[in-house]
Amino acid sequence: IAADQAKNIRYNAISEKGNQYAVYLLDLHSSLLTLNIPDGRYEVQWMHPLTGKYEKARTGKSINNRLTLEVPSYKEDLALRVVKKR
Repeated sequence: IAADQAKNIRYNAISEKGNQYAVYLLDLHSSLLTLNIPDGRYEVQWMHPLTGKYEKARTGKSINNRLTLEVPSYKEDLALRVVKKR
């Protein structure tokens, strides 16, 4: 996991490699986040743990094992769900 403007990213993650990923980001202060995951199309959805609100699910594409995502505005931590599209 890498972010523009952030040197030390605090996160917890679990994965079923190549299929699905869940990431909990703590105090991320960045507008972009890059995940190192296998090439392909993924459904991506952000969740705000403080409010329980979900952002609209979107499709992202990993190219050269890098999926770069825009980080939504938020007040505290963020959770991210990424699932490979079939």
